[in-house]
Amino acid sequence: MCRLNLMAGRRARDSAAYAPAANFLRTGLEFLPADPWRAEPELTRVYGIRVLLYSHQAEQNAAIESGLECLRLYGLEVNLQGIKPELIRQDKIIRQKMRGRDPAELSSLPAMDDEESIALVEILSAIAAASYIGNSARSALVVMYGVVLSLDKGNAPFSPYHYASYGSFLTTLGQYESAYAFATAALELVHANDISRIQCRVLHLVSLAVSHWRTHARNNIQLSSEGRRTSLESGDMTYAGFSIVVLNLIKFQLSQPLAELHMESARDRDFLEQLGHGDARRIVSIVTQKCAALLGHTDEPTSFSNAELSEAKLTADLEAGEAPAALHI
Repeated sequence: MCRLNLMAGRRARDSAAYAPAANFLRTGLEFLPADPWRAEPELTRVYGIRVLLYSHQAEQNAAIESGLECLRLYGLEVNLQGIKPELIRQDKIIRQKMRGRDPAELSSLPAMDDEESIALVEILSAIAAASYIGNSARSALVVMYGVVLSLDKGNAPFSPYHYASYGSFLTTLGQYESAYAFATAALELVHANDISRIQCRVLHLVSLAVSHWRTHARNNIQLSSEGRRTSLESGDMTYAGFSIVVLNLIKFQLSQPLAELHMESARDRDFLEQLGHGDARRIVSIVTQKCAALLGHTDEPTSFSNAELSEAKLTADLEAGEAPAALHI
C-alpha cells in the first residue's frame, strides 16, 4: 500500500495536483511498518516528495520539519538551533577533509554505494531547498551535512546539489575561486551523469550565486533558462519558480527592453500563480510592476499602483510571505 500511494502521489505531483498528492503520501506513511528505512531506503522518497509538496504550497516550515523527521528515523539529528556556531563547525570539518584536495577532484570521487547514505543526501537536499528562500543560513548549514557525507562516502546522485550550494555559501565569504571550483565540479557531475532531477537545481544555484563572479551576467540568462527547462521537464516546480525569479531579475538588471520584459514577467507571474508558488510569484510581481512604473503604466512614476494592482495590497502580500528578500527587492 505504501508503494501504491507513493506512485499515486508522484503522478498527482507531476500534474501539479499538490493537495491530492500530499494526501496520497500521508496515507502511504500510515502503512509503513516500524523502521522500514534500513531495509528499503527508497521509501525515503515518500518524505522527499512530501517536503517538495509542502514547498510547492509555500508551507516551508512544514516542509523542513517533515525532512527533519525523516533524518531522525536514520538517527541523524541536524541542529538548526544556534545556526552560526554550527555553520562554523561544519565549515571547519569540510575544510579539514578538503585539505590538499582540489575541488575539481570532486567530480572523480567514487560513487556512493551505501543506500542509507544516498537516501540521507537526497533528503538533506530537499530540506535545504525548502529552507532556501526564507533562511539562507539554515539552508547552507543543511547543505554542509550533505557535503561532509559525500566527502566521506563518495558521490550520490544529489551530491552535486550540495557542492553547488556550498559554492554559493563560499561567495558570502569572498572566496570566489573556491566557490567557482565547487560549482564547476557540480555542473560536470550533473552533465556527465545526466541527472535530470537535480540538474535544474544546480543550474539555478550556479546562475544565482556563483557564475557572475567569474563570467558576465549574460551567461546567467542561459544557465537560468536551461534550469527552468530542466525543472519543468523533471516536474520540480519549486526550482522552476526559483529559476523564473532569477531570469526576471537578471533581465531587469541587464536592461532588457522594458515593454518586452513587462509582458514576459506578467506571463511568468500568472504561471507561478497557477503553480501556487507564492514566494516566487511575489518576487516576479515586483519586476512586473517596476517595468509598469518605468513605462508610465502606474498612477505615478514612484508608485506601483495602477488599475490592476494596489501597492498597499502588494506590500501586505509580501509581508505575509516567507521570502524576506522580496521586501528588499
